[in-house]
Amino acid sequence: MARSFSDITNLVWGAQSIANGYDPLFENPSDEFGRKMNHPRILQHIVSTLHLERFTVEQVASVVITIFLVAFALTFRELDRWSAILLSIAAISPPVILAIERCNHDLIVFSLIVLGLRFTRGASLFFGLSLLAAFIKLFPIFTITYFLKYDWKRWLAWSFAFGGIFVAYLLFTWSDLAQVFHSTEKSFGYSYGAKVIMTIWAPADDPFFTKVALIPVVAMIVSLTISLLCSYGSTGWFLTAPKSEYIDAFRVGAGVFLGSYLIGNNWDYRLIYLLLTIPQLTHWATVGRLALAQIALALIFVSLFVHWAAPFGRNQFLVDETSNWILFGLLFMLMFRSVSPGIMRAVLPMLPHPQEAPADQ
Repeated sequence: MARSFSDITNLVWGAQSIANGYDPLFENPSDEFGRKMNHPRILQHIVSTLHLERFTVEQVASVVITIFLVAFALTFRELDRWSAILLSIAAISPPVILAIERCNHDLIVFSLIVLGLRFTRGASLFFGLSLLAAFIKLFPIFTITYFLKYDWKRWLAWSFAFGGIFVAYLLFTWSDLAQVFHSTEKSFGYSYGAKVIMTIWAPADDPFFTKVALIPVVAMIVSLTISLLCSYGSTGWFLTAPKSEYIDAFRVGAGVFLGSYLIGNNWDYRLIYLLLTIPQLTHWATVGRLALAQIALALIFVSLFVHWAAPFGRNQFLVDETSNWILFGLLFMLMFRSVSPGIMRAVLPMLPHPQEAPADQ
């Protein structure tokens, strides 16, 4: 698919098919690559309302990329020196460049989420923008980890509302979503996720691939078990006090990475959500001298920049997979230990909890 902004073309050409009376989810004659418009139905309504068929691909791509860059620049109210340096380096990593080069509308989804993080005063704005993002791309349901900041009762209320509306949406659109899943291109090349490691033993289209399907499941269980056993530290299950302006972004970024990893395989441009974890990890690594955060931070940059090692062969693949799997365990461990004390005491009342461990506000 040798064309710049190849992903956004699917929306622009899909809008042209809609204008000509077709349902591009099943028949998309305007797409020059013969693709269906493999996105939830709500996106058809959005591109039709915006009349994308009246614009060129380059015009739409320019607007999408500009929105992403502005949203990314506004993500954090303030940054310490090391966080700013590391984020600047991460911003030119291959996953970010890939997202921009393809102009995937993950850029818009990312923008909705980070603007919700930046401008929300309670949880309402984040709730609405993230739910819209989940309707468009489904995987933002994993931003539900944002609500781990609250006490037990508010966490339950917000999480059940967020998850309940999403489940109702899935049930209402299930027939369309089945077609979306069927027509979506599956990538195991420039990808991350639990299933990607299986391509060591067999190509994705090999029947043997399905026979080793339990390998990532077992690996996942082992990884999470080790993470939980190792996560109990001198302050119990708690970390030292996080910086409040960073911790929400960390939970959201880590939540999307962990959740999308469980899906099985994702294009590497979705690693842009790891950028949201960098300021909090930097704070833990530099101020708190937390070894887990230092290692996680190093592995994030390995995962982001490993594709600079060209040509990308078996050795680079093994480095990439090793980094991703260890990073999965570390982020799960740090996510678990960053849960608010109110939730932790309710879920694990039998464990000792230090009285001085502060709750997020």
